[in-house]
Amino acid sequence: MKRETDTPDHGLRVVVGAYALSLLLATSISALHAGLLFGLADSISLLREWAKPLTGARPADVLVVIMAISSLFAAHLAETAMWAVFFWKSGHLASFSDGWYFAGVSHTTLGYGDVVLKKPWRSLGPISAINGLLTFGCSTAFLFLVLQSIWQHPL
Repeated sequence: MKRETDTPDHGLRVVVGAYALSLLLATSISALHAGLLFGLADSISLLREWAKPLTGARPADVLVVIMAISSLFAAHLAETAMWAVFFWKSGHLASFSDGWYFAGVSHTTLGYGDVVLKKPWRSLGPISAINGLLTFGCSTAFLFLVLQSIWQHPL
């Protein structure tokens, strides 16, 4: 059973403002994510150089993968939290908890549909989902490059 949230009826100006704000948030999250990927690439290079002489090649590679996955996981949690705050503080959802759940379901594209926004706000969920798809896609490509750089050497 779907549960709609209580959102007051607003005029066109407020709706356009909310959509503009959500697009600004999506763009900001994308920019932050891109910056994180470049910073993480530099950090991984430093970690590998530091750890190889101390632990050997394979344990250093394991540390690099753990660092990459952990950092990306934390980044995606933070990005979901940004969407949660947006949904909560803009009045579309009653609490941060509801915002967190809705943002998590939307951002990861699970799309359970048990919590939905009222019209005309429903399209904010897909904006979050598109943002999540793109950032998760970049993270996947980044992890692929990390593993590829490790596995270029014979196993």
